[in-house]
Amino acid sequence: MKKIIYVINNGGIKMFVSIKKITTMGSRKLRDYFTFDKQIESLQEKLEKEEIGKDVNSFIKSKNKVSNAVENQVIRKIMLENKINELILWKGIIEDVINGYKKFQEHKYKYIIEKFMYCKTDDEVSKSLYMSTATQYKYKVEIAYQISIIALSKNLITIDEIVDERL
Repeated sequence: MKKIIYVINNGGIKMFVSIKKITTMGSRKLRDYFTFDKQIESLQEKLEKEEIGKDVNSFIKSKNKVSNAVENQVIRKIMLENKINELILWKGIIEDVINGYKKFQEHKYKYIIEKFMYCKTDDEVSKSLYMSTATQYKYKVEIAYQISIIALSKNLITIDEIVDERL
């Protein structure tokens, strides 16, 4: 794939956005999608165990420093809640994309299931779906791009993460 660059005019400032960075983020989240439920569950367990109160360890660590243990715990709790919400949003985006392919493009849906759910190699996917590696690459880029664009519109990906500074 050629390196395609889009120019975004953000308030008079031209920024160059790399398609490769966009698709990389989408494919990374697609690869992790099937573990999101476990991640969300473990973060929710941590959140339930997190109690706001006096923490002895933070007192020991904060030797000769001014700190408030309750503030630290509240910040930690807010960060956990934000991470859970972010994972839920990513999960929703990927589910919408997968369901769209399930309804309208069954071949791409089967590719997603074989490649990302069953974690098969390109050769195994080629044998089971009778699909060339070039077609697999095109599907992967297209699916990851679609996921990333939706995530970008929902502010899960910031412009700073995809701007190409080399240009």
